[in-house]
Amino acid sequence: MTLEQLKALVWVARLNGFGAAAEKLNTTQPGVSNRIRSLEDELGVSLFERTTRSVRITQEGKKCLEMAKHILELTKDIETTVGSKDHLTGSVTIGVSHTIAMTWLPELMARLSREYPLLEVDFEANATKSLFEKFTAGDFEVLLCGGIPAGTATRHCVIGELGCQEYFWMAGTDDDLLPPGDEPLRPIDLQALRIIAYTERSYLNDHMETWFRQNGARIQKTIRCDDISMIASLVSANLGVGLIPAAVFEDRIARGEIRIIATTPTFPLMHHYSVYTPGPDIFFPSLVAKLAKCVSTFSDSPTLNDEVPLD
Repeated sequence: MTLEQLKALVWVARLNGFGAAAEKLNTTQPGVSNRIRSLEDELGVSLFERTTRSVRITQEGKKCLEMAKHILELTKDIETTVGSKDHLTGSVTIGVSHTIAMTWLPELMARLSREYPLLEVDFEANATKSLFEKFTAGDFEVLLCGGIPAGTATRHCVIGELGCQEYFWMAGTDDDLLPPGDEPLRPIDLQALRIIAYTERSYLNDHMETWFRQNGARIQKTIRCDDISMIASLVSANLGVGLIPAAVFEDRIARGEIRIIATTPTFPLMHHYSVYTPGPDIFFPSLVAKLAKCVSTFSDSPTLNDEVPLD
């Protein structure tokens, strides 16, 4: 019995297929099949029921799976507890929201590079809904994201708080764009304006539409974009008003290129989270989540206890 066989067992069970497991393990599908077959021969049981279209783990396979996970976790504990960080090798794939990518992601990457120089890191910045779809498909091992879309399956995930961001409605320098007067604008006032909105792939778009709807209004005219910098540029060009994180664009606000619009009610805080799935390769995803919390520049938020598995 080898660690390679146990890893094959875990990933075939998790991804429900030999091909997906092979891609995850950087090997071939026949290679994964041979590992599983050799393990089954050694144990004298069938671990999976195979058809031309699906793979289903057997009861014996489930028993073996739990022990395999434990063995792999122990081997990683030995490496990380006894071994030197300078010699610890591995890889991790991270999905990040655009706001995080524009704020403290460079500091996170610097910490990972400095403390684990042999760690290979791949990351992609994208809209939250797209990140979760890819996470579910196994493309990412850990997410650092703004919000958790409704209906997203996170029951068995470990979710940690990364703080929250303040978003404000903003406009450019054209006074004629806004209604006259100094009173805070209501959602019903904003709905008459062109909204520089996020795409429907963004959780923030759902959050924004909910804010309008709960206050008796709805978005009518939009320009949609999934790039926060572009949204800020379109707002500064007086093409409409947009919902923007002030901390990201302090320089533009200071230069007078964009300005905060007083609204009533104010827009709710946007909470950010780390998300990963417990498993045999949990060390680096959990490490990324812990370091992300350390370097995050977002305000503290008591919404969730740190890294508590949701049942």
